Amino acid sequence: MAGQYYAVPSNGQHDIHLQFQNPPTTPSPPLQPSRSFQGLPARRRSKVKLWFGLIGKWCITVIFIIVIYGILIAYALYDVISEKQKKYFNALITGFLIALGLSTMSQLTHAVQDLRWWILSKRPRSRQKATQIGYASLGLCYSVEKTEDQALLIPGNVSIANLSTISTSSVVNASGSTKSEEYAANSYGIISLALNEGDPDDILSPGTLFFADNKFLFCDGSCAYVFRETNTLSLDNPKSAPVSAVTDRKVNITAHCDALKVRQGGNGTGELITVNNGSRETNITLPSKEVLGEKVYMTSASRNCGSDCSIVSVFEPSSTDPWFYNCTVKMSPVENAKRPEHEVSERLMRLATSAIALGGPDGPNDTRSNSYPAASVFGIPLNGSTEQVEYLLSRFATGMLAAVIESNTDIVLAGQMPTIGQKLNVSHWESSP
Repeated sequence: MAGQYYAVPSNGQHDIHLQFQNPPTTPSPPLQPSRSFQGLPARRRSKVKLWFGLIGKWCITVIFIIVIYGILIAYALYDVISEKQKKYFNALITGFLIALGLSTMSQLTHAVQDLRWWILSKRPRSRQKATQIGYASLGLCYSVEKTEDQALLIPGNVSIANLSTISTSSVVNASGSTKSEEYAANSYGIISLALNEGDPDDILSPGTLFFADNKFLFCDGSCAYVFRETNTLSLDNPKSAPVSAVTDRKVNITAHCDALKVRQGGNGTGELITVNNGSRETNITLPSKEVLGEKVYMTSASRNCGSDCSIVSVFEPSSTDPWFYNCTVKMSPVENAKRPEHEVSERLMRLATSAIALGGPDGPNDTRSNSYPAASVFGIPLNGSTEQVEYLLSRFATGMLAAVIESNTDIVLAGQMPTIGQKLNVSHWESSP
């Protein structure tokens, strides 16, 4: 033990007192109080359980996404769906979307609970990217709407074209006579120029809804007409257009022509012409014409080629390049006809195939003829082109048939009635950003 001595005065006398003092010590810091736990107690799960839980919930979400995509794709493949199918779709898609939402909410809730330590210790990252990609891609714009292209066919009564006769009441006052039918046939052929024409690639598939602005006949060298059927119930509804659908029934009208060079009388001023018919020359008497210089189409019932065709001759006058054509115009049987009412009558076949030469003055030997000025479609000089003449004859005959069908009163039969159905419309399939 160490000590120090200090001189201490006492009453003026110098007394020496020994005084022992401990050395000065440095004060120690105060003791910190123990920290008590604050917050909610939590225990970390093992990594195995953690990842198994995450993967399991992720798989459940993926399964719901796949099922929803499957439902959308399956119903989108239908061209048209019925009201009953629409109800099934709404029930399925609504149920699985609700299940997907609940599954995703549950997954995110458990993910935050399980990964809170990891989330707090790491920098911010996008969470559950794989699940979010699939879920975000379901942000689709889809709706169930009335179809505008494909008809829903159901059993019922349908209105089909009357192919047994030709209606003359809308063209001439008299009806039933041969002369009135021939005049009406020619008039319908000319009127048909107003009908929309397409090529064979424009032919609609069976069951497609037909509208007034659709193509009526389809030509490429020769022409074809595709039949349609109409819902009889829609004909009585003044607030909407009739519901019509294209069928698989079709008729083709073809023409084959031989071009002969006119050697004499080609200017069209006389009634007799001479043509070069191979190795010999043939004289042909023309019917009388009210206007000289017009292209003349001629036919005769005595020149028979069958019940489904007509022989038509064409004289194309010219002062420099006159031609004469011998042509056969033929109508095919109706493709896919299933009953007699689907077939074109023999009388209508003969009228259609010869219509371009009907309606004018009669000639000798039961000859029918009609002429067209050069300014008209059927009077244009073709200078020996058989392909163009064949097209004009086929176009006139097919157009006449189409116009007659529009004018005739339809007949009603039992069949597959076209109606307006529903369709699942998905505007885009890509994922949301």
